[in-house]
Amino acid sequence: MAGVGDALPTPPVSSMPPEQAGGATFSGVPVRAMEDVMACRMRQIVEFGHTPEKDRESALYSQREFGPDGQYSLMRQIARQLSSAAEYAAYGPGKYEVARRNLVKTAAMCLAAIDWIDADVAERDADQDPLPEL
Repeated sequence: MAGVGDALPTPPVSSMPPEQAGGATFSGVPVRAMEDVMACRMRQIVEFGHTPEKDRESALYSQREFGPDGQYSLMRQIARQLSSAAEYAAYGPGKYEVARRNLVKTAAMCLAAIDWIDADVAERDADQDPLPEL
């Protein structure tokens, strides 16, 4: 496990030719999956209004499995969506497209959860009293 200040490892370079990896690459790493996840996250924000600010005010961001209104929390939804993707993938190539769609949605939900955690940490840091001057 890397410690604070340790250099990040060099990103892996795909050994697959770009035409097999879905097209465009970034330094040899296929970007199709990243583009699909970002498009899904953008759709969450634009079509459904799931901005980090608005979402933090909702029951989705309960630290428990269920929010106050009985709705699954975001973290529980991520776990359920990931489990569903794994189940579809286990059926083999005939269900890979469904598994992939679930994984893309799950990854976009993970980005929302990361935004939530980052905003929560930033808010907590802003609320702390600064060290007194000596």
